[in-house]
This record gives sequence, C-alpha cells and structure tokens, in this order.
Amino acid sequence: MTKQELRKIYLEKRQSLSEAEYGQLNFQLYQNFFSAIDLSFIKVLHIFLPIISKHEPDTWLIIDRIRREFPHIRISIPKVNNQKGELENFYFEGLHQLTTNEWGIQEPKQGIPTELEKIDFVLVPL
Repeated sequence: MTKQELRKIYLEKRQSLSEAEYGQLNFQLYQNFFSAIDLSFIKVLHIFLPIISKHEPDTWLIIDRIRREFPHIRISIPKVNNQKGELENFYFEGLHQLTTNEWGIQEPKQGIPTELEKIDFVLVPL
C-alpha cells in the first residue's frame, strides 16, 4: 500500500469521527504521551502542528502543557520549504509566529532555525 493510499484511508477514518470521539482520542493521546515519555531528558521536542479541520491529532494540548509545566523544553515546529522540497525546523515562539500555508497547515513565517542535532525527540502522530 502506498503512502498516498494510507493517507486517504486514515483521512476518511478521522473525518468520520464525531466531535466527542475526536475529543476523547485527543485526550487519550495527551494522557499517553505524558505517562509514557520521560521528559526530564528532553531539551528540544519537535512536534507537528495539526490540521484540526481534518481531525488530525490535536498536538496543541501537548504543546500547551509543555510550555506551562516544562520550561526547560524548547519546542521545534516544521515549515515546508517548497523550493528545496524539504522541511525546515524552527523554535516555536508563540502564535504570533504562525501563518497558514497552501495546504492549511500552520507553520512559522519567521524564527530561529532548529539545528537537527539539537532535537531530542520527534512526535509525529498519525
């Protein structure tokens, strides 16, 4: 099965979720993340931002708690570089830094680049 086929299948599954089911699954992801991951050793966490309209996992719940309770962790977020066909990574500074790209994905419009070797953990929810 191709990546494109898998994306289509899981988009359909996510879109069929009720708001209550979507909220419950997001809360389970949040709980599982904080109960399973030892954050004491993480200095830089790379995390993808969700497209809420497509019912992607709501990583904002995790981001908000990390920013409040784990100030030693810096958050890094991706930005698509269309000219190079690759992702760039920037430290997340706040909502003022974000813009929405042509795919409806929030990404940084400016910021301090994150060096790949500084990233300790990458969270890529399906």
